[in-house]
Amino acid sequence: MSKNSFVLLSYFIDKKTPLYGNTPAIKISDFSNIKKNASANTSIITIHNHLGTHVDAPKHFYDNGKAISDFKINDLIFEKPLVINCFCKPGDLVNIKHLEKYEKELKKCDILLLKTGFSKYRKKRVYSTRNPGLHPVAAMWLKACFSGLKAIGLDSISVSSLCHRDLGKETHKILLEQKVKGATPILIIEDMFIPENLNEIERIFVLPLMVKGIDSIQVTVLAEIK
Repeated sequence: MSKNSFVLLSYFIDKKTPLYGNTPAIKISDFSNIKKNASANTSIITIHNHLGTHVDAPKHFYDNGKAISDFKINDLIFEKPLVINCFCKPGDLVNIKHLEKYEKELKKCDILLLKTGFSKYRKKRVYSTRNPGLHPVAAMWLKACFSGLKAIGLDSISVSSLCHRDLGKETHKILLEQKVKGATPILIIEDMFIPENLNEIERIFVLPLMVKGIDSIQVTVLAEIK
């Protein structure tokens, strides 16, 4: 049994969770309540599937693309993580210049975590309105040059900056496309928690809420640390 420790890379969801664009907030209501003479407490949860830490699958932008439930559990366990510091100002886009010096490491990795440092703004409005994203040219470079890359995660509310939504849509399509130069889709994990000094990662586990046929869903992301 592993003696390694684990770090949670997801956020808990509540009514204060940042909202991207017109995404509605979570709604939680009582279905039964002990204080109202029910035998147990139960709740009804209404949640948008792109709220909080979540994973985008190809079906998010392609009707015939894979749903997140089409991926096997082994597809969501990553053995060769790479964390890149690419600190961004509001509205910045991560580009090739941020990434190219890590080309050697990128050739070996299966999941790339982009630490923009923007999580420091998560309790402020700017986190939702001027978030950094990934430039489509950088997305195409990653897709074309690193066939082992299966997922990208970042500590921003979306890979699509709200300041550059058209570019963000293009980035999504490039990463999630299943047939670009014969490459497999690259899953996108948004609104992650990526702490300082996240070193010596053994593996990353991406554990989606098990809802059949949906394009994207909330995930618990765990980093196993040596």
